[in-house]
Amino acid sequence: MIALLAVSNVMCGLGARDFDADSFTKVKPTRQQMAGVYVPTKETVTLIEQTGHYHLNDIAISLFKDGTFDMQNMPDWWIADFGVSKGKGDSGKGKWQIVKHGTLWQIEFGFETGEFNSDKNLSNGFFTTKDMSGDSPPYSLWFYIGDPDKGRVMIFEQVLEK
Repeated sequence: MIALLAVSNVMCGLGARDFDADSFTKVKPTRQQMAGVYVPTKETVTLIEQTGHYHLNDIAISLFKDGTFDMQNMPDWWIADFGVSKGKGDSGKGKWQIVKHGTLWQIEFGFETGEFNSDKNLSNGFFTTKDMSGDSPPYSLWFYIGDPDKGRVMIFEQVLEK
């Protein structure tokens, strides 16, 4: 219940989109459905540039059907304990999978290699789980910045080919 309240607070704080707890992924997607390129929303780009003072290009997460991923130029505040910006980008590769958390599905990233500017020592790899939104494509991936109750979240939307 606390997590649902946190999500509600995040969305009220952003005011950019009308998400509620029902927006998070309740139906397990297939790898085929999740595969693709995820890019920051317009609101997220504004947050990255104006609040984080980042000047990064080509920020994207690519999920491949074979269960591997490639993250490029993710603002370094995404994994910092307090969401502090150093103005640099993190990039890494590894494996991803869909995992269940309560009644919702999330994505787990298992980093195997990368270049990280964050506060954490990530040289030996690490795992992190992120919220997903949607029960059918296009999906969104949510990256909270620091404390989720503070209302800062980067949302990456799946780009569907037409």
